[in-house]
Amino acid sequence: MIHLIFFILAAAMVVNSAILLKAMKESQTAPAAKDNSKKNRNSKILIAEIICLVMFIIGLVDIVGFVDFKAYDGTVFFMSFMNIALYIVYQIHCRYPNRTLNFAGKLIAVTAVLELTFFNMPSYYLAFGGYKEQKLSFENAELNEYAVYDGERDAVVIEGKNEGILKFEGIDRKIGTVYTDISFEGNTGSVTLKIDTKDETNTGNYRYDIVNRKLPAATEEALYTAVSLSGKVSAASVKFNLSNDSDKIIINGIYINKQIPVDISVGRVFLILCFGILFYSVFSSAVMKREYKDNKRFCTAAAAVITAMFCIGAVYVNNYKRGEQSWGDIMRNTQGNQMSQELVEAFSAGQTNLLIEPSEELLAVENPYDRTLRQPAVGYQNWDHVFYEGKFYSYYGIAPVVLLFWPYHALTKGAADAPEGYFFPDSVAVMIFSIIGMIGLAMLFMSIIRRFFKNLPSGMVILSLILLQTVSGIWFSIGRPDFYEVAMAFGFAFLTWAFYFLLEANIIGKGAISPVKTAVSSLLFALAVMSRPTTAVYCLCAVLFMILGFRRSGLSPKAEITEGDGAVYSVKRRVIYIICAALPMMIFGAIQMWYNYVRFDSPFDFGIQYSLTVNNFTKAEYHTSFVWIAVYNYLFNPPHFSAVYPFVETTFNQMGINGFFYMDRSETWNTSGLFFLALPMFAYLFSHKAYRRLPDRKSKAGSLIYIGLPCVIMPLLIIASVWESGYAVRYMVDFSWQMLIGAFAVFFFLYLKTDNKTIRKLMTYFMCFSVAWGLFVEGIQFIRQAFTWYPDMAYEVEQMFAFWL
Repeated sequence: MIHLIFFILAAAMVVNSAILLKAMKESQTAPAAKDNSKKNRNSKILIAEIICLVMFIIGLVDIVGFVDFKAYDGTVFFMSFMNIALYIVYQIHCRYPNRTLNFAGKLIAVTAVLELTFFNMPSYYLAFGGYKEQKLSFENAELNEYAVYDGERDAVVIEGKNEGILKFEGIDRKIGTVYTDISFEGNTGSVTLKIDTKDETNTGNYRYDIVNRKLPAATEEALYTAVSLSGKVSAASVKFNLSNDSDKIIINGIYINKQIPVDISVGRVFLILCFGILFYSVFSSAVMKREYKDNKRFCTAAAAVITAMFCIGAVYVNNYKRGEQSWGDIMRNTQGNQMSQELVEAFSAGQTNLLIEPSEELLAVENPYDRTLRQPAVGYQNWDHVFYEGKFYSYYGIAPVVLLFWPYHALTKGAADAPEGYFFPDSVAVMIFSIIGMIGLAMLFMSIIRRFFKNLPSGMVILSLILLQTVSGIWFSIGRPDFYEVAMAFGFAFLTWAFYFLLEANIIGKGAISPVKTAVSSLLFALAVMSRPTTAVYCLCAVLFMILGFRRSGLSPKAEITEGDGAVYSVKRRVIYIICAALPMMIFGAIQMWYNYVRFDSPFDFGIQYSLTVNNFTKAEYHTSFVWIAVYNYLFNPPHFSAVYPFVETTFNQMGINGFFYMDRSETWNTSGLFFLALPMFAYLFSHKAYRRLPDRKSKAGSLIYIGLPCVIMPLLIIASVWESGYAVRYMVDFSWQMLIGAFAVFFFLYLKTDNKTIRKLMTYFMCFSVAWGLFVEGIQFIRQAFTWYPDMAYEVEQMFAFWL
């Protein structure tokens, strides 16, 4: 009966879609044809409205759970939702007819049909072939020593890091699906299911590992497995592998030929609809074709929506990884780490060295910086701490501590369960400042467009911003929010806003310079360095830009002549400019130099060489070959693809170089080179062509300074600097968005310089493809890195793309 109801509702959805799509098409016909068909169309629309209403009611019944639709739970609601979405598009189309809305209606209808059929093929696997549902009997099964039968519950219990095996003889049935009804006890996150079978093509011996897949605890749908066997199965050996000593599962039943539920992938539907409509509108919508200068309000609103979606994504990742822990609990941390607790306690005590004391075992080590000597004595104790003259320090920037961690600890002092105060959680700090940075990056990008590329089509601007936010590099910090990533997130936030205010101060460009915005930019650059010392190279760029802007600093904002012999410059404004540009950097630079001096007896020593870490940095020697390893892996290492999860992988490449070059954690924690994450990076290959088309020597010099330095030279210096510390995917945020902005500058310049419509169209196609490519390649690798220990997320992503499983 449930099957019949489902197919009737599916047919009603198709009929409703056909009526509405035909009505949308007829609304664009000639006036005379409209008058002749109006009465007939109105009657059909009434039918469509009735179908929408009925399906809406049934959808509510489904989502609330008044009726158990069994394998189709949630599917009826999905059909009603898509029907209503199509009806809304139809109503908007009647008032504002255009090709994009017409396409959107078709795409909604096609997506709904595909999601119910093609993308859920395993759900209909048993429709033909004479499969009969059956529960396999545990009493008649042969169990190994790790699978314990509980007769009272008629269940099998498996515990510990073991493999429980259940062998079933005399099945004598065709098998199309296997459903394992499993209860996961405690913190058991997943179990690996393996099945050996004997079918009519192999009656004598088992075919091993016909099924070999991981079943996550949090996803009921994952417990269903489709199998492709020939004829009747005479015997099956079902094996359950647990990974940890504390793992425990209870197998309540094993069923064959139980229908796999229809599983609607919200993510897949969202991606198809959003990006299908976006890519179509870029080529067909008059609004998207309009130049930015004539469409500022729309572009600003679109940029706000895009950035908000990325920010919501950051919050979602944080919430997902937080699990069942409430916000109240996470904000009441009574323990922290090197940055959130140890530095906070040290500053609260009025000292720069940490309060923790080195152990006698560590002090007894002849060379504590040598891991092979240190680790046998103290293991991983005080890992990644700085050890200098018998005291522990931290080489991480102090801005996050002074601006967030320390004030929070002080404000929460006197709490009942933490009299000294709570410690702000790293994960929340990374999330907050990543969001601040993403907003700053959007503001910076839109400022660049407004000042230098205002003739770009709106669609090109929107596509570029999506790609920039996708491959900015900050997602790898959001994915693993430890104290290492706190420095990355704070540096990212301050640096994006620093460059934004640098542009808004008009330091790069023509006309008067804003002293106030210059001061804000100088302050933010200083804070970026005090968060992430690596960003000092960009601070040097800012200093150079400010020096080059000195000549215009004396101009009045109301000056009619802004350059040449007729321009009038004010000495007073120049003095104010010098103070605003130099004072914030000098003050905070002096604080940082003092902080360095009192710790390591040198104002220029940040102390990283004294780290108790993977290598002895006090003895490490520079080798240019290590630089090539970093450059290749960060910029040019290509991905390779497969049809199974994780679909996209990139193998870290040592390039055959003999020597120790550290690679962070494991193969799952690296990513493709930036050129293969953001395909517009290949625009740098045409930079010489763009350079030659610049109008004069001043423009050419400006391009080398204002693009070459912050977008090419400084990022390459940062990449080269990891020869000592090694490869970590989180470092991508130090150079990714900067280099991509430079590539965009070349790409946009060449786009605007050509009048060939075909070339412009091909460049637009390329940008659309780049966005889709970047979202897939970067997205998959981010998910793999962020959710390494979350098998349920891996399953969801697997089902989104490998729908045939």
